Amino acid sequence: MLRKYEECSSIICPFETHQIEWIVAPLVEAFNQACIGEFSSSASSIAAMYFGSELIASTIYTKLSQYLKLSGLLSRQDLAFFLLHIDMDVDHAEHMKEIVIHNAGNAKLRIEIVHVVQKILDARVAFYDRLLEAFFPPTGHGGEETGSLYNKQSTNWVRKTATCLSDFTGRPIVFDMCKPHTKGACILDIGCGEGYGSGNLWKWELQK
Repeated sequence: MLRKYEECSSIICPFETHQIEWIVAPLVEAFNQACIGEFSSSASSIAAMYFGSELIASTIYTKLSQYLKLSGLLSRQDLAFFLLHIDMDVDHAEHMKEIVIHNAGNAKLRIEIVHVVQKILDARVAFYDRLLEAFFPPTGHGGEETGSLYNKQSTNWVRKTATCLSDFTGRPIVFDMCKPHTKGACILDIGCGEGYGSGNLWKWELQK
């Protein structure tokens, strides 16, 4: 689909065919299992298409089209792809909703639908994770999650005395400004390295 779209638009796909196949693989597999898999049914098929595609496509495409319009990356003609799908998928969703309700007539079918939709939505998350990874490859940390990297490095961020220029110039002024207001106060330190600033303020009778 991406290759066909590329042929009739000004967009040049930045990925090779094997990369595209890897990016979309989670969604393809999830929809195949729900729609034509060994244990698929009419209930699982329509639920997958409704909850996993038509119902949410308009929201996804609206946000994408707004960004692409502001970025100037697409021409007005290319943006029409998203705008048409937004209108069409809203209409599709309205018609499919009645079919989903009809196919959810008992508890067993409703449980089946819940499981299928969960797999489809998980696959969508995996799709976007892979798309981001393709656009922004790992930076040498093996794709390790940011929080994990932060925790590993945090023990190395120990600074008990002034060491950098701002410790001698800017921060003393900030500390003097804060000092009259610290007694009995609470301090919240957000994203400030090892907390050198709040550590200094702590000396002045903070409550916590």
